[in-house]
Amino acid sequence: CAGLHEARYSREGDLCRASLGITRRESAFVQPRRRNCSGQNAYSYDWRRTCAGDIVSRGAQCAGDGMPAPSTEPGGVRPASAAGLYYPKDADGLRCALRTLLDGGDNTAASARLPKALIVPHAGYAYSGTVAASAFRTLDRVAAASIRHVVLLGPSHRVKIRGLALPSCDHFSTPFGQVRVNYQGRRRLRELGLAGIADAPHALEHSLEVQVPFLQSVLTDFDLLPIAVGLAPPEQVGRALEAVWGGPETLIVISSD
Repeated sequence: CAGLHEARYSREGDLCRASLGITRRESAFVQPRRRNCSGQNAYSYDWRRTCAGDIVSRGAQCAGDGMPAPSTEPGGVRPASAAGLYYPKDADGLRCALRTLLDGGDNTAASARLPKALIVPHAGYAYSGTVAASAFRTLDRVAAASIRHVVLLGPSHRVKIRGLALPSCDHFSTPFGQVRVNYQGRRRLRELGLAGIADAPHALEHSLEVQVPFLQSVLTDFDLLPIAVGLAPPEQVGRALEAVWGGPETLIVISSD
């Protein structure tokens, strides 16, 4: 049932990947998309009504239709699934690639005023790493030392969802190590009925993961609130951001196509 999409590479793309230490095989920008014989996974979360579970199957009633909702029990580590595909999979190679990207632009980009939010692309580093680095470069290392919380939003590419989905794990892992998940922010969004718990949208989602090594490079001690965004009305996303907006200790990162 799995259909594989062949990626075509230009000579320029090969040279760019080589400069970042990513091989042709490792840098498959378009990962194989796997389709289930019984249909695509789809979760629906209606933030305007109260259900027994946060995530329910599309078309299901609150009472359930025999399909169990994803586990809401926190715990565990979300492993790096995009390493070796969108960025180097070993820590040394990743550190070298990020150093090249972050040090290769205009160092005057950082301003005295720390940005509250960044909009950053999420393609492979060989394709959009330069643009992504230009955004993270605005976080002056001295001023950014005050950032303790990062709210990270990105689109769900592999699992169709309605609303916002949070992972149940305690940590996100990259080749640089683990970043703890902000359980207080997660609990707040759930209590307000603005997001649900679903691990499926996060399992292979690259739009969130590719930003984490950048954050580990420019920040020191911080936690992460990763939010997978599906078909969500703007007012829901706005309310969710407002709920976890915080002060200068909180950075908002929007991972964009």
